Amino acid sequence: MLFYKGLQKILNSFKVETHLLFKQKRDTKSVEERKMDHLQKAKSNNGSFFHDAIATYGSDAFYWETIDTANTMNELAAKEKYYIDYFDSKDKGYNNDCGGGFLKTVYQFSSSGKLIGEWASLELAAKSVLGKKKGVSNACLGYNRTYKGCYWSYDRNFTPSKDSRKKGVYQYSMDGGLIAKYESVSDASRQIGMSKSSISRVCRKERIQSGGYIWKYW
Repeated sequence: MLFYKGLQKILNSFKVETHLLFKQKRDTKSVEERKMDHLQKAKSNNGSFFHDAIATYGSDAFYWETIDTANTMNELAAKEKYYIDYFDSKDKGYNNDCGGGFLKTVYQFSSSGKLIGEWASLELAAKSVLGKKKGVSNACLGYNRTYKGCYWSYDRNFTPSKDSRKKGVYQYSMDGGLIAKYESVSDASRQIGMSKSSISRVCRKERIQSGGYIWKYW
């Protein structure tokens, strides 16, 4: 399984994609063939915003580059999410979402952090607590701390963090220079005007930066 990106040379806009290569009889298409699929959809006006951009600027304005590989679906999901965030290709490129939305193992933890369940998909995990797929997904992605009284993660080695609202936060520039120190995520959010979840996700190392800053707990 590998990752590749389509880069628009003119606008420096990205689309990060995952591409599955299984050593089975039903091998999926190569990256080059996937590229040709995109170009064909662009010609037929039967595709996404990305295909519209190819049709507008021409195929020569883009190139495809392999950027990473993965050995499992969970690793693939995590890396897709990471690279879309790294290249900021949802807001400044052609990805429609934050990635990582395909089938992967979900781990359920008790309020004390003990592993109590392992599920083959978000749907099965949600059914186990009579909940909704979106609720489990939001917890796995760190948007919510818990769901239905449990912690959820795509990482089997997940360890619940302490209440981030009671942790101090450092604010750094993108080149590593210390800008400010705040008593809590809430304090930083209030003074900077950013959402608490955006700051917390960087502190938990789920995102590289937010608001043009690097955030760390102290």
